[in-house]
Amino acid sequence: MDFFKIAQQTQEAYCVRHGIPVSRQFTDEELAPCHEGIADAERELYGVMTTDERLGHLSPVEQAMLDEINTKKLIPFRVSVTVPGRAPEQIGLIAAHACDAVTKAMEIMFPDFDSEKPAGGLAIKVEAIKSTTRRAA
Repeated sequence: MDFFKIAQQTQEAYCVRHGIPVSRQFTDEELAPCHEGIADAERELYGVMTTDERLGHLSPVEQAMLDEINTKKLIPFRVSVTVPGRAPEQIGLIAAHACDAVTKAMEIMFPDFDSEKPAGGLAIKVEAIKSTTRRAA
C-alpha cells in the first residue's frame, strides 16, 4: 500500500471518528487499522478521553465558564507596544476595558515571570476598534 493511500485513509478515519462530514471512499473494514492508530496517538497525546471529551462536549464547569464569558460585554482592542530597539508590535484582543487589554497584552508579550523585560521602558497605546472597522475585517 502506498503512502498516499494510507494518508487518505487516516484522514477519512479521523473525520469519521470525530463526526466531521467527509465523502466516504473506504469501507469501515479498510479504516479499522487507521482508527486504532488514531486512538493510540490520542491516548498518548491526551490520555484516556471519554467520548464527550473526544467530540468536544464541555463539562459543566467548562460550560459555566463559557456562559460567564458570553455574558460579559467584551470590547475589541488593538494594543500597540513599542520597545526600544524592536519594531512596534500590534496585538488584537478582546477585553472588558482598556486596563484589562493592557494586562492581557503584557501577558502575551511576557508570558513567564522570569521573561526578559525591556530595560529601557516601553510605550503602550490602546485603541478600541470601531464597529465599522470590525465589519470590514
